[in-house]
Amino acid sequence: MFGIAGANARVAAIALTDNEVDATNQTIYTFSAKSIGAASVNRRIIVCVIMADGDAGSTVDTVTVGGISATAIVQADGGSGNTRRSEIWLATVPTGTTADIVVTNNEAVLGVNIAVYRAIGCAATATDTQTDITATANAVSATLNIPVDGVSVGNVVWGSTGATRTTTWTNMTEDVDQSSGGALSQSTAIFTGLDAARLVTATASGALSEEALTLASFGVA
Repeated sequence: MFGIAGANARVAAIALTDNEVDATNQTIYTFSAKSIGAASVNRRIIVCVIMADGDAGSTVDTVTVGGISATAIVQADGGSGNTRRSEIWLATVPTGTTADIVVTNNEAVLGVNIAVYRAIGCAATATDTQTDITATANAVSATLNIPVDGVSVGNVVWGSTGATRTTTWTNMTEDVDQSSGGALSQSTAIFTGLDAARLVTATASGALSEEALTLASFGVA
């Protein structure tokens, strides 16, 4: 269920609706019939994307939700001679309860994972975005400004040598921990409420070769 505050309150709400891993080698990834929750005129669909490739410089070019183009909110690449991308995209999708989510890259890559969120009552543009691509003691962190009654999302990709990594979040609540192996471990998390300067940390369960954290906050629409 997706709780919304009373009719006179202006409070944004967010909840995970779906997630998927695809470790095949493709340029265009179609995640079919993903749940996007109940329809609403002010529904934002936030897609947390991670992508890995053996080459440096691979990019996510477009994301669509039910044929509607999403906007890239924040992107980071923590690859070292390769690509390890963490990205957050947003589309306003007022109708439907499921949608095909299509991630198109500039070339064939090793894999893409997604986590899908339904947000209600939040702006379509971010209040703040932050990134970190340099781990300290297997952790990445950044301080995110979160507006009153707003919502925030975190997305992290871990690269490691042949080993899956799980994640512990500090100052956000974890929703997803999924992996297709050492090259492509993803975790996402959210926070709702007000914090003018919230230090968010994602800590991996073991040693890393690459990492990238993206954070975004959204105020009330």
